[in-house]
Amino acid sequence: MVTGVVPSTLLRALKTLAVTDHDEDAGSRDAELPTGVLIGTNNPVEAEESSRDQVAIWGLLDPTTNVDDAKQFLPGGLSVVGHWVVLQRAENDAQSHEAALQVAAKGRTAKDAVVLVYIRSSETLQLFQVEQGSSVRAVHVDVIECLHVHDFLRTIQVAPIRCAFDVHVQNASELSSQMARWKQRINDSESTFFRVANGNAVFGIDGLDVSAGATVSKPLASVVKFSLSSKQQQTSESSSNKSKKQAAKKKSKAAFDAWDNDDVPGSSVAKGSTTFKDEKQGYLRSLELGDIVNVELLCSLSDDTNAAPVLYIPDSKATAKSSTHQSIHLSVDTMAIVHLDATIADALHLVREQVAKQLDLLEAEVHNQSTTSTAFQAHHFALRGAAVFPLTVVSPVRPHHEGIASTTGKKLHEWFLQPVEQPRFHVPRCSLVAQSKVLSDLDVLVNVHEGIPPSGVPQGKQYLVDGFYGYYHYMQQNMNDKGWGCAYRSLQTLASWLHLNHYTDKQSPSHVEIQETLVRIGDKPSSFVKSREWIGSMEVGYVLDELYGVSFRSLNVPSGPRLVEHAQELKHHFETQGTPVMMGGGQLAFTLLGIDYNESTGECAFLILDPHYTGQEDLHVIQTKTLALEGYKAIACGWRKANTFAKSSFYNLCLPQRPAV
Repeated sequence: MVTGVVPSTLLRALKTLAVTDHDEDAGSRDAELPTGVLIGTNNPVEAEESSRDQVAIWGLLDPTTNVDDAKQFLPGGLSVVGHWVVLQRAENDAQSHEAALQVAAKGRTAKDAVVLVYIRSSETLQLFQVEQGSSVRAVHVDVIECLHVHDFLRTIQVAPIRCAFDVHVQNASELSSQMARWKQRINDSESTFFRVANGNAVFGIDGLDVSAGATVSKPLASVVKFSLSSKQQQTSESSSNKSKKQAAKKKSKAAFDAWDNDDVPGSSVAKGSTTFKDEKQGYLRSLELGDIVNVELLCSLSDDTNAAPVLYIPDSKATAKSSTHQSIHLSVDTMAIVHLDATIADALHLVREQVAKQLDLLEAEVHNQSTTSTAFQAHHFALRGAAVFPLTVVSPVRPHHEGIASTTGKKLHEWFLQPVEQPRFHVPRCSLVAQSKVLSDLDVLVNVHEGIPPSGVPQGKQYLVDGFYGYYHYMQQNMNDKGWGCAYRSLQTLASWLHLNHYTDKQSPSHVEIQETLVRIGDKPSSFVKSREWIGSMEVGYVLDELYGVSFRSLNVPSGPRLVEHAQELKHHFETQGTPVMMGGGQLAFTLLGIDYNESTGECAFLILDPHYTGQEDLHVIQTKTLALEGYKAIACGWRKANTFAKSSFYNLCLPQRPAV
């Protein structure tokens, strides 16, 4: 028995695919798009009644993609599982069945593969399994609701596993022999061992725990703490702090008068708060994929011979291009997707396969380079939308460069149906290793709106911020800005969106940096620096323009209740730009993360992230507790109706435009 699972992000991606304009007559058979390839996994699943095979569909390939070329970028464990096709409309199931049959009849879909049929008119999908003789039969498919990739991974019980190490080749002429020895070494049971997730156990290549004298390879789940998503982690850590609630209350009221972190000894995070700074050993942190399991390679580096080592000193006059004695540094970094029910032996077998493949790719990259590059590295990048798996790209190390060739990045955008207006393959900003470093320095919570209760708008449709942002509010970073810094904090949240979504290397600016920027562009006098003067929506836009090159639109609303009159404009903003919005009025500033809007009735609610919050980084409190803020009571992150904003105040909104890539 076969069943299928599809992440809801793929469903949303299928909706955006264009439909051919031929065969549009009302009485004609539905037009269909060219067929593309499905990437996924096929794992046995134990159910209460019986076992079954679960086909998990992870991504779509563009119809023009050369599948063999695309495979080299996939993580281990993923493969082609079938094809997809989009119908413009289908009157009944028979038409979907016919479309799937046509795909199977072309001979391009192997037996036991699947065909995914998406019907645009009804926004529904059906899954068919290819059987003997190119016949097909419908199988059950579940759509997994998920905001991010890690939601899908947790649901289908798989873990991303990474193995990284360096290889230094002293003499370029010995590259091929060194690669051959490494491939032999990783399969040598006498000298190669592994440690998973920084645990105490040491495993041989057969998956047995040699440190405990084990005779049976355990399931991967026995050594991997199922890595939490960023939101789950924040919730868990917040819950664990409830026993310290009284102490936390006292700490949240502490006033920190220092201007900069440099002026304050110790951590820049208020004591008692929990952020990504809390390290989780043995895992690589990421936003989209959650925590990635690190597998450490423990391998003897001694030579096969007993000869003494030789130190070679190259001729300084020899050119790098002509010297055959040029040393080469290779950074191996592999990724595999493994089901938690798999044995450690199976997981390590897949890891070793990926290492061998990447050694071949690195060697080929060295030989194919016409430049004088002496260092080559593998990088991982998270995808979104039409694909929920990471890609691995091998490239030469280029100082002061994005890392991979722009032509390669463009090709990957096209093949894996990634939006061209969103950065995906800029190494210093987008690689998973670079992102982990960013998260280790981050001292604020991320995407605190995820999981909040509904707005209460009947039959409303939500239009929300796209991607990730950090929640900045009063009293963070040891800064006492209560009463005057709300717009600064909203600006920091807007800037964090640019940083966490890979549009910039710059982190959110401090209060002083914001003030110095406004002085530098001539908007404020020099006395403004280190003052406690407010800023408004225009100043927020000026700083975004000056520091990040981001343009902005302004929206002026004569009173709070009249915000509903601009629901269509705000809907358009979140659909096309997806950036958080700064809103100022009545001597207060807010961050707008989205709207819930019923176009038929005009009823609308606004998702507000309140910078006036002064408490700890406690997600439960932020999402559920009504608190005394700046002269009013509200939930720090939640839905608000327009009548909760001041009727007598004029509101100005700063709508940042998504930067061009």
